[in-house]
Amino acid sequence: MVMKVRLTRFAALSLAAALSLAGCASDDGQQKSEDPSPSADASAQSGDVAVTEVKEPIFAVEQERGSAPTLSFSGDAPAELTRYVMDADSSGADIAADDTVYAHYHGQVWDGEVFDSSYQRGAPTAFSLEQVIPGWQSGLTGLHVGDRVQLSIPSQYGYPEGTPDGSIKPGETIVFVVEIIDAIGVDAEAPDAGEPIADAADVGVDLTATDDTLKASLAEGAEIGPEVEVHQLTAGTGAEITNDGQAVALTYPFSPDGSALGDPERTQLDAARMPELVGAKEGARFLFLAPASAGAPEQIIVFQIVKAFTP
Repeated sequence: MVMKVRLTRFAALSLAAALSLAGCASDDGQQKSEDPSPSADASAQSGDVAVTEVKEPIFAVEQERGSAPTLSFSGDAPAELTRYVMDADSSGADIAADDTVYAHYHGQVWDGEVFDSSYQRGAPTAFSLEQVIPGWQSGLTGLHVGDRVQLSIPSQYGYPEGTPDGSIKPGETIVFVVEIIDAIGVDAEAPDAGEPIADAADVGVDLTATDDTLKASLAEGAEIGPEVEVHQLTAGTGAEITNDGQAVALTYPFSPDGSALGDPERTQLDAARMPELVGAKEGARFLFLAPASAGAPEQIIVFQIVKAFTP
C-alpha cells in the first residue's frame, strides 16, 4: 500500500495503529518500510530532487485509465528521476509538495516484477507527499489533479538499500504509473463540526477549547479502559463517509502524554481501519482513547474529518 509509515509519536496500540498503515522505525527513529511501496525510507534522500520531464513514454503501457496497467521495457533505465505525463488535465488543482494526494498507482521494478498496485487491490489510496520516498514527492509535485503519469525512480530516490522482503534489490530502479484523482493542501480546513451528538464528559474526558486546539484530559477519578475506544462527538456538515472502502484525511491535535496538546497534525487512512467513521460526515469530531502499551503513554486525542475522498 502506498502509505506504510507509522506516525512515530504514537505507540503500536494507539491512534497510530488505527490512523497509520504498517511500518517500522529504524533505531534512530526514522521510518523504514516493511514492504516495497512509495513510503518514506530512512535511507532515502530529501524529496527536493530535480525532475527530468520527457515528451515520449519512458516505458510502454497497456490498459486505459482506471485499470491495472501492463508495462513493457526496452533499453536501460534513466539515470535521473524522470517523468512523462500520459494524460494531462491542466484544469485540475496544482499538486504541492506537502499535499495529501488520493491516487491509483502501479509499481514495478524496471524490467522486473510488480511489487505494489492499488489497482490490483481495487481501491485508490490517500497519502501525504511529506511521507513518501523522494522520487514520489518530487515526481508528483507540480502536477495536477486528473493527470496520469509515468515515473522512473533511480535507487537513490527510492530504496537504495532495497526492501526487507527482497522484492526491490539494492540499486534497482523502480517505476510507477500514477493516476491522480484528488488532493487537498496541508492547510485545508475541515467543514463545520456540526451538531453535538455525544459529550466527552460521559466517558470521563474534559475538553478545553483554545483558539486552534483542544486540551483533553481525564476527569478526576476517571480511567482509560483496557481497550481502544472511538467516540463520535459531532455530526459534521460535509459529505458523508458511506463505506469502509473510502479514504479520509484527518486532522488532530497531538497529546504525547494524554494532557497538553500541540499544533494540529494531519494523517489519512482507509475507513476500514476505523469503522466508526462510516456514516459520519466531513467535519465530524471524534474522541480517541487508548490505554498505555509497550512503554507508550495512554492516548486522549480529538480528531476531525477534513476530507472524504471518493473514487
